[in-house]
Amino acid sequence: MDAADVEKTMRAVMDIAREEPGYEMYAIYQSPDEIGSYRISERWVTGEDLRKHIENPDLYPYLGRFAETLDFSNAQWVHAVI
Repeated sequence: MDAADVEKTMRAVMDIAREEPGYEMYAIYQSPDEIGSYRISERWVTGEDLRKHIENPDLYPYLGRFAETLDFSNAQWVHAVI
């Protein structure tokens, strides 16, 4: 996929996320230093809300289009316990 396809797909996922219970924030940033690298930030009210988002079947048509091309070697996961 080219960068335009990736960005279009990510924005479609963001639109779905905005309608889900527990959604607080979903942002996509394209790296100015690494062409084709994106940063995704999400915030959900609870971990259960995030789990439901990840399992949302409405996302499958989008994620399946490029999931095999994703490189998570530099992924950073932040978990906050309140």
